[in-house]
Amino acid sequence: VIVTDLSRLGRDYIETGRLLQKTFPLLGVRFISITDCFDSLTPDFNETSLVLPLKNFINDAYAKDISDKVRSHQLIKRKNGQFTGAFAVYGYRKSRENHNRLEADEYAANIVKKIFAWKLIGLSNLFIAERLNEKGIMCPLEYKRIHGERLESGFAVGENMKWSAVAVKRVLTDETYIGNLGQGKTQRINYKIKRSVKKPESEWIRAEYTNQPVIEKTYFYRVQD
Repeated sequence: VIVTDLSRLGRDYIETGRLLQKTFPLLGVRFISITDCFDSLTPDFNETSLVLPLKNFINDAYAKDISDKVRSHQLIKRKNGQFTGAFAVYGYRKSRENHNRLEADEYAANIVKKIFAWKLIGLSNLFIAERLNEKGIMCPLEYKRIHGERLESGFAVGENMKWSAVAVKRVLTDETYIGNLGQGKTQRINYKIKRSVKKPESEWIRAEYTNQPVIEKTYFYRVQD
């Protein structure tokens, strides 16, 4: 295994140390780090006992520092009403001039308006979903994929993705459609673990009048009631 430097092998000092001191020697793997001038075939005692663990620790600390700075920068953007998500909510798209601003997607926005109109006359979420599917209207996930967005979903997907009552409810309860942004709804456990956990609604970061409304506030809050 050849790397430019130790940070390319890994920034988690525990896992990197385990690889260098246990796994590689056990499997007879030769390890070379070019800029660190390290070759496991000719190890020096000081390098293996002190220098390498120290460098691994510094690399780990650097990764944490970068993670903290990115999180702080995102927090400032959210408080200023800038969109920081990877994908725009259905009915919107990221502005080409400013990716931190949302602008209405005319086609999808019209579908959102229909969903609210149907809800206001008393249709259930399931009935609305069935009506959308009957009309051949693509669900949000399929619509994004058709437009080239590589959106991953935790829900089961297949060749024939369709609207569901859950998807309809998600549209009906999203305040983005009245021009507000609610962000920071999830948070990673820490910089080493990619899995995120949901945050209580009281800790969300809200900003008003950040984008063009698609639904009038009167209709939106009537639907919430």
